[in-house]
Amino acid sequence: MAEKPTFEIGLTMAGAVSAGAYTAGVVDFLFEALDAIEDVRAGRDTRYLKTGLRDEAPIIDPPHDVRLKALSGTSAGSMITAIVATILGTRVPPVTTKRAVNDTKATGNPLYDCWVNDIHYDKLLSTSDIDKKEELLSLLNSKPLDDILENALLYANKTDYPRPYVLDELPVFFCVSNLRGVRYGLKLNSGSGVPAEHQMSLHADWVQFQWGRSAGTGVGGPVRLQAGKNASDWKRLGDAALASGAFPVGLSARGLFRDFGDYEQRQWYDRSLGKTSLHPPIDKRDNFKDGKYDFVNADGGVFNNEPLELCRVALSEGPDKQNKRDPLEATRGVILIDPFPNLFELEEDYDVKQHSHLLDVIKNLVGAMVSQARFKLDELALADDDNVASRYAIMPVRYKKNGEAEKYSIACGSLGGFGGFLSKEFRHFDFMLGRRNCQRFLSRHFALPADWVAQTVNPLFVNWQGKEFTAAFQFVPESEPGDRFAGKKYLPIVPLLGKLASSDYTELPPWPTAPADLKAGDLKKKVLKRADAIKDALVAQYKPSTAFKAGIASYWWLKKDDWVQRFAIDKVRVALDERKITMP
Repeated sequence: MAEKPTFEIGLTMAGAVSAGAYTAGVVDFLFEALDAIEDVRAGRDTRYLKTGLRDEAPIIDPPHDVRLKALSGTSAGSMITAIVATILGTRVPPVTTKRAVNDTKATGNPLYDCWVNDIHYDKLLSTSDIDKKEELLSLLNSKPLDDILENALLYANKTDYPRPYVLDELPVFFCVSNLRGVRYGLKLNSGSGVPAEHQMSLHADWVQFQWGRSAGTGVGGPVRLQAGKNASDWKRLGDAALASGAFPVGLSARGLFRDFGDYEQRQWYDRSLGKTSLHPPIDKRDNFKDGKYDFVNADGGVFNNEPLELCRVALSEGPDKQNKRDPLEATRGVILIDPFPNLFELEEDYDVKQHSHLLDVIKNLVGAMVSQARFKLDELALADDDNVASRYAIMPVRYKKNGEAEKYSIACGSLGGFGGFLSKEFRHFDFMLGRRNCQRFLSRHFALPADWVAQTVNPLFVNWQGKEFTAAFQFVPESEPGDRFAGKKYLPIVPLLGKLASSDYTELPPWPTAPADLKAGDLKKKVLKRADAIKDALVAQYKPSTAFKAGIASYWWLKKDDWVQRFAIDKVRVALDERKITMP
């Protein structure tokens, strides 16, 4: 039997902080849709797909294939990417809107349990990381994250459902901010007696793993992952994910190790040359004992918050590492899941004098360096081209009853993305919003031309012509003026079967206007206890004189209540008020 036309996808999961709950919801629905198709093909009972909801779609075996070929993530996106890797050999139950927000039982789905059930501000403000210790590693307690990832890694032991839509070899990338750095040299012609090399240091780093269905061969290269095998390698996956999510100051930095030979063999893609090539660093593997290179990492999102390029290159084929972009030719594409696409608002009343003050310059300089490190001109150019069908994005949107988009789509977005840790209701809502947005994306946006009358048909759909169910899935998408495919029919790359196509199935819970698990008094007690422990840890760590120590204790006792109220509780209240959320 001839192989079906196939579309290959790479998933890129951007930094998200607590809005990782949104990304987790997106992935949950995507896997549910792909699993439903495989249920039809395997002859399993699919009556669960027909429940009598409005606009349910036919249950069919689509005459084309979709395959997952690469994963990449940054920060919270890396943690979700790690969880995704653990369930590639098993099946977990989707968590739908039938799930009550106050239900505390485990779901058996680590995407929901890790990001909605198991993480909360009381755990992050606990003091187990600094009790009886003299080292302060972060403002928040990072130990709960270790426990959450450890529980998620248990799913890597399961081999009951090797997902058919995952390719046999799947690269997995995590972006990290390598604080040690790797030295590179730029050779220059500068004349005799003058240094002929300009040195640079790489800090925008990444770690690669390779998930496979069978044991790997050879030595070196990415760490090999196989469902049900080599727990130590899965532990390294979890460590790398936590290192990628080590939000500076807020969460503790993480140490990793790798064979330095990885850098000597790393292939770099050069857009100017249109190919990949080796660019070895100054140092060699022999400079490190047994080749082991240790390095401390902060949040990968500092330098690369949307690692599209890693996924794109892994997805591509051929010497030029390019994916076909024309909608009539595209055979693969990267999907970016990004809960925070809008980072900045225009400062219309920009005051040059105010922003020239020393403290303002220092504050803005840090943000400017991070933003510049993340700036990608080549990605911007491609995003402006409507005829690029190899890059897609799922971003949060929530609509009012009149069809207008709400100003604030996600509930976890306050406090720079940390707001979701304040209430389970925020995380539950965003998980369900991710599922709903993924449903809309798959049904209306992740599609290619399939109009035989207009002779605009992507080869992916060659076997759809003449099928009795084709008309039920065809649609005409919204288009911009001048779009060459305006008015033409499209087909979805991942058809939604049965109830999965109904908007009733992904109906959102109410916006959490007054979360029951968030009380100002309780939050303040937790913050005060954590602040006390931080003060004690700093005193123990730096050992001031007895007199200075007594002065610190007295001043802290006088000021701590006011400081916590002004700089924590009041800030939280204002941030929530903007989103029409109250905190009693």
